[in-house]
Amino acid sequence: IAKLYPFQVFRHRIYVPILNFIDHIKDKSRKISTQKYIELEDLGISKKAGVRYESISYSKLKLLLLFSLKEGFSNFLDIGCGLGRPIIVAGEIGYSNLYGVDISSILTDACKMNIEKMGLKAELECSDIDNYDLPPGKLCIFLFNPFGKEKIENLIDKIKNRNQDTLILYHNPKHSNLFPNNFKFNEFNWSNFGLYEEKCFCYLIPAKLID
Repeated sequence: IAKLYPFQVFRHRIYVPILNFIDHIKDKSRKISTQKYIELEDLGISKKAGVRYESISYSKLKLLLLFSLKEGFSNFLDIGCGLGRPIIVAGEIGYSNLYGVDISSILTDACKMNIEKMGLKAELECSDIDNYDLPPGKLCIFLFNPFGKEKIENLIDKIKNRNQDTLILYHNPKHSNLFPNNFKFNEFNWSNFGLYEEKCFCYLIPAKLID
């Protein structure tokens, strides 16, 4: 029923704008700006490189990141960090080390400004993920479906070679089939009153055994 035209009109014209407005107010209270939709083409980047920037809600982020923190992962990396909302929430709730990477220097510069306004420190890098060296330590990685199949596969291979455990929070997991089932650790689902579903799959990839 929720897929019928009247419900979808309600979703796009009323429900989603209300959610966006709530997070816009939360931005304003922090004196930052993260509630935007930004297409890659507007940044001078081919859409083949990934998908547009958009934000997950503050409330959902806090739930996911508190879960990761309780599992012992105090180092946080946002791949496709955009304007920095996940990094900021991670800093607010007590992560020790914050990292972000994005293919756009425009976004990493804006992310840096938002983070500095919050009085936080993070190591940011403008880079294609294939050329990025993952940070050390037990690491939580946040992915909001930032790119396609090939780069996800390359990222998984890179994570498998880490010497410490990695917890991946994969929101809007379009390529979840690329992760072996035994890596799946948890799952979060939101129905949004039946209008549409949001999911986040959590994968725990253990440290590579040293010979």
